[in-house]
Amino acid sequence: MGRILLAACALVVALFAPAAWAAPALTLGPVDVPASEEAQRPTLVEIARAEVDKTPSLPAGAPRREISLSLVSIDRSGGRVRCVVSAAVRDPKSGRLLGAASGNASVEAKAPSPRVERAVLAAAVQSAVSGAVRVR
Repeated sequence: MGRILLAACALVVALFAPAAWAAPALTLGPVDVPASEEAQRPTLVEIARAEVDKTPSLPAGAPRREISLSLVSIDRSGGRVRCVVSAAVRDPKSGRLLGAASGNASVEAKAPSPRVERAVLAAAVQSAVSGAVRVR
């Protein structure tokens, strides 16, 4: 009877374990932007953090990975906005590169607004993060 009760308690604890028992698979590392696009850094960090937060959690003790992002280019010419973002996944302890990918997105509009530019940046980040995660 004692073993059954112990097993039942262990099952309940496992089912309702706090999220702190699991850790994110990825943590956000450095986010780089060209000096000419420094104003984009907060937006890029916000978008990247949201994208990284979507990655599934790992059990406690599983190896963690760090992803760093870099805004390679953002081109605003005419009615077109094109953005390229690169992502690199590393082992945070050794610094060893585990995977890399780039993502790009573009849109054509009569007069691209800041909202449209943010959407293009978000699409490029999502593409880069998902590509880098698949590579690892």
